[in-house]
Amino acid sequence: MVSILTEERLKVVKPVISKPQKEKYIVEKKLKKGEFETSSDYELRLEKEKIRISEKNKAIDEAYSIAQLQYNQLVNHSLAQYSELVRKNKQESVIRDVANQSAKRAINMLFGDPKFKNVKYDADNEQFTADLYSVLNSFSMKVTIPIPINEAKEFKKRINNRLFVPSVQFNVVLGKLKFSNVSVVGNEFRQSKDFDIAKSKDTKFAYYEFIDTHPKSSLSKKAQQRIDEIHEAEHIARIKAEKEAKIRAQRAAEARAKEQQAYMKEKFVGNKVCMSGSMAFGFINPTIKGFVESKNGNNIQIRIVDTDGTSPYYNGVELRANLLIWDSYSSWKHCN
Repeated sequence: MVSILTEERLKVVKPVISKPQKEKYIVEKKLKKGEFETSSDYELRLEKEKIRISEKNKAIDEAYSIAQLQYNQLVNHSLAQYSELVRKNKQESVIRDVANQSAKRAINMLFGDPKFKNVKYDADNEQFTADLYSVLNSFSMKVTIPIPINEAKEFKKRINNRLFVPSVQFNVVLGKLKFSNVSVVGNEFRQSKDFDIAKSKDTKFAYYEFIDTHPKSSLSKKAQQRIDEIHEAEHIARIKAEKEAKIRAQRAAEARAKEQQAYMKEKFVGNKVCMSGSMAFGFINPTIKGFVESKNGNNIQIRIVDTDGTSPYYNGVELRANLLIWDSYSSWKHCN
């Protein structure tokens, strides 16, 4: 079987390239003179048609010449590649590599995916015994796997969960495969599947879980790289959010300061003033408008002119148009 597979792998098929086909020439058709066409116009039309057909056939020749040139170049290149592959496949090192690959393929075709069953631990001798068998063949044998007692429990757990699988080595003796050795390796198929699951979730927890399950897998490095990338992205996002929060807080403080300045600005009799409902009434937010009628120390008298369509109570009084009230100087601001 190895010989057959090797021969198939080393076989080089000579390239077959189709020759270009030339398009048929356009044949000149006899044109009839029109009933209402003068002889000179008819002769001119005939001459134009001859020129058109000649140019078309010339273009066909040119296209065919280009196609032939490209065909010859492709043939030369393909034959050179073919000759190089034939020469290369005759080299001993290439034949040996292909034969090794074919041997691995033959073993897999004959014995399939080897598995363990009846895995038991001998604590006194600190070793596992198990039945090594193939799902595609009657191959089966007892094997021993030395494992320190402090690692045995976790090892068996990984064997049972198919995180560890057997790797069987064979030798060729007198043209036949003969069992040589068995080792325990990580289940690459399971690792790949679990890594795809972690990638689909794309969270630090998912990648940490993969690393804990497959600590010696080559994919654990990729998992750790992705964890670092996510951590860095979170760090950048956190810094950005903190910066934006500071900007918002600064703008809010500036707005409050500006608002406070508007309330503290000097007011004169006749000035139009406003009071924000959010400051005075809480859950409702009308803007109360009025005019300064009088001043007395830190208090001013306001004539209400607009309650923004509401009838709110303020200091125990229902505000309405033309109502006169006294209030704190700083409770009202200039407004348009």
